[in-house]
Formats: sequence, C-alpha cells, structure tokens
Amino acid sequence: LACLAGIHRAVTELITRHGVGAVALESTVYVQNLRTVAVLGASRGAALAAAGAAEVAVAEYAPSRIKQAVTGSGKAGKAQVARMVASLLRLARELPPDESDAAAAALCHGWTARA
Repeated sequence: LACLAGIHRAVTELITRHGVGAVALESTVYVQNLRTVAVLGASRGAALAAAGAAEVAVAEYAPSRIKQAVTGSGKAGKAQVARMVASLLRLARELPPDESDAAAAALCHGWTARA
C-alpha cells in the first residue's frame, strides 16, 4: 500500500507543479501473469485516482496506437520507439524504457488531441 500511496502522491505533485491539463496512459494490454495484472491495475488505479482528484482529463491509447503515432508502425519494438522519442524530442540520449513509453503516450495524445 505504501507504493500505491507513493504513486498517488507523485502524480498529484507532478500535476500540481507543472499545471498538467491532461494525462495520457497506455491502455491495459493482455497479460498472462495474474500477479502482473494485479500490480499494473493497482498502479494505474493510484495514478488515475490522482488525476481524477485533480480533475484532470485522462486519455487512454492502445499500445499499437501509440507506436503508430510515434514510429509510423503499430508493431514497432521498444527500441524503435525509444529512438524515435529521442529524435522527436531532440534528446542527447534515449530515455529508459518506462520513460520512453510515457513520453510516447504524451506525444500520441498531443497529436491526437490537436487533430
């Protein structure tokens, strides 16, 4: 429970500090391991609760939609997504996988919301 409270606090702090107007998430994907499903679901719930409490809009995108938006292919691998995110954001280096995935979701939402 302490980890979930930490996620909630961190998301709340980021929303407040940066004046976040929207949260973009990757929709839950099919996972065979029930423990992984439980952990992911609880973590997503903590983040979504923070967004909801802050009255911030939430958008969810399928992993293939995010990959399509960033790389042009819905079947792109994590390495390709990381390279494209670094290139699009003009970063000196690629981000770690979780950060790259989050940035890709944000880019997807930015482009989708403007369309």
